[in-house]
Amino acid sequence: MDYQPYPHLIQALDRHYGYQMADRASGKLRVLLTTFWPYPQPGGLSRYIGSLKRGLEGFGHHVDIQDYHAPRNATQKFRGSIERDLIRRYFIRRYGEANAKGISVCQKLRAYELQLRERLSSTRYDVFHAQDRFTANVLGQVSLDYPAPIFYTPHQLGINRSLRLGEIKEGTVEAAFYRAIDRGAIRSASRIITLCDVFHGPLTGLGASPEKLETVYTGIDFPVPQKTRNPSGRVLITSVSRITRRKGHKYLLLALAMIKDYLDNVDVLIVGDGEARKDIERLARHLDLRNVIFGGYREDVADILSGSDIFVHPTTSDMLPICIIEAMFASQAIVTTNVNGIPEIISDGETGFIVEPGSVQPLAEKLLLLVQDATLRKSLGTNARMFAEAHLRADRMARKIVSIYYSALET
Repeated sequence: MDYQPYPHLIQALDRHYGYQMADRASGKLRVLLTTFWPYPQPGGLSRYIGSLKRGLEGFGHHVDIQDYHAPRNATQKFRGSIERDLIRRYFIRRYGEANAKGISVCQKLRAYELQLRERLSSTRYDVFHAQDRFTANVLGQVSLDYPAPIFYTPHQLGINRSLRLGEIKEGTVEAAFYRAIDRGAIRSASRIITLCDVFHGPLTGLGASPEKLETVYTGIDFPVPQKTRNPSGRVLITSVSRITRRKGHKYLLLALAMIKDYLDNVDVLIVGDGEARKDIERLARHLDLRNVIFGGYREDVADILSGSDIFVHPTTSDMLPICIIEAMFASQAIVTTNVNGIPEIISDGETGFIVEPGSVQPLAEKLLLLVQDATLRKSLGTNARMFAEAHLRADRMARKIVSIYYSALET
């Protein structure tokens, strides 16, 4: 490895000599996207990161991704066990007890910091863009030695979500710990780029100043499928997402059961996998929904949607699901729920239908209405695609985010 002096010495010499990185001199940025989870993997976060990377690179910027690597060999695992023991002893000396979750997170934060410092010892970046609260905290520490503006895009509502779902109780050590993680991410960030406006209230409640917040809707590159008509003339209802409790598949099946006497000409395709799949399949059998097909995990979503007529996503807690954006590009008649950022892109009665989460009868009524009205399906699908083309393209997202990068670099 080439000789690398201490970062603060290099910064002083850079200023003295007027040194600029080649990319900055040409107007192109070196961007590091950070994530606390392995990349790539199935799910909306990896898809967002991939879309942002491709969008930024499309404008000529250089983009790297630093994900979290779990210990891969005996030496790393041994080092990790020593660090966990040191953290546990520290907590016990200071507080008389050691919280298992706190120990685990602190150890992973330390491991991620070491991985990040190894990269930064040989590569410099103009911009750090954290995709979660954990790496935003790490960047806040690392940037003391490797200065660059930090941008933070939360993909969930952090402590607020955990409290609402009952995963954490107020007044516990976990609540204090994760609230501090959220606030540390906010303090570290020069700007906070949110996926939708619904983030702003909780973030300001945690201490974010409103002028640091800016919404940039998720943009994707989606191969718009050529619509194909089922030769049998049957109507196809499609759902594409991980099969977990919060995705609301139970409510979809209960809604279908209410109207199954009217679905002789309808097939329902549920695409995805997850920990709740067996329970959902069992419920479908119990409700005698013989026209429901489970397709498992698929990567040919565009092809699937090309033959679909109605897209349903009865989620109870998503923020701004990419599956809905894909369905919009595919001109689907969409039925979804009034959850978080979804109403910001789905206007009820114009680009789709929105029902309250967990409300079975309204969901059944909207599905039946669309099954019976092909003209309405086409109108909603056309409007959805027009909105997506205007607001939800990857190049549009990247262009807006780059402008935010530059505005921070110039201040």
